[in-house]
Amino acid sequence: MELIQVFDSFLSEDDLKRISMIVESKTWTFGHESDQTNKNSCPFWTVDLIKEPFFTEYLKCKIEEYLHIRTSLNRVYLNGQTYGQNGTFHQDDRNENTYTFCLYLFGHENTDGSIIIKVPGDKRMVAIEPIHNRAVYFPSNYFHKGDAFNRFHPGLRVCVAWKFRLLF
Repeated sequence: MELIQVFDSFLSEDDLKRISMIVESKTWTFGHESDQTNKNSCPFWTVDLIKEPFFTEYLKCKIEEYLHIRTSLNRVYLNGQTYGQNGTFHQDDRNENTYTFCLYLFGHENTDGSIIIKVPGDKRMVAIEPIHNRAVYFPSNYFHKGDAFNRFHPGLRVCVAWKFRLLF
């Protein structure tokens, strides 16, 4: 199985409407950093979703069925970045059996904001554009960062991030 996977049009319109309703009801907090050990890490916007059954049960189950896996959920949250809030390279988890699943919401082509993933043992990096309803699945121990939209896009780059441990 390919270790970095991209899925376009991942959710139905009904699921996306439900997500939008939940996102609009939440209050964003500022100051989360992807790499808290790096003093040059840029803070960004976040919303914790661990108490939202739609994300922790319904969508988690949908992800598991789609990927044919069983998981234990470590975290799920919204990640928001505006112009100038580029992330720094980090690992979500150092363990081998952990994976990150990001679902882009409100993303747009040709505005930057890609997730950049370093492929271990390779001299290449993979850049994946933040297109609305696109999902990206990759090992959590891969170094990666989320870049912000360019200055010509006034919106927020938003993704839902699930952090899983695979069950065998």
